[in-house]
Amino acid sequence: MMNSISLRVSGHPDYIQVCSSTTIAAANIAGFDIDTVDEMGMAVVEGCKMISCHDSCSWCSEYIINMDIDENTFTIVIQAIGDHCLEKTKKICTMCPKEGDLGLAIINSVMDKAEFSTNEEGKRKLTMIKSI
Repeated sequence: MMNSISLRVSGHPDYIQVCSSTTIAAANIAGFDIDTVDEMGMAVVEGCKMISCHDSCSWCSEYIINMDIDENTFTIVIQAIGDHCLEKTKKICTMCPKEGDLGLAIINSVMDKAEFSTNEEGKRKLTMIKSI
């Protein structure tokens, strides 16, 4: 049986923790051990930053995160949506992922599979899979 959770989130970085907390709760229910649960929460934080941070001047207006849990896999898809961007108040953004960022290393070390792509609207999309 498949269980699904969907969140539609403001692109503002203050809401990234909502996605992490939801992932932690869902991973706990799915039966992962406490260390894996925490690691998956960190992977979602890094994934949300990579999807929502557009450049040094803007965040995407919003994004969605979908979690699908079945008996074998926990799949997380994060993708940008919306037609406009939120302006950053600081031009040097401490939340911005950088090339070779530690976040990508975290995602790849925690998840069994991670793939960046674009959705049908040409916006950023990250799919992460963890085997149960």
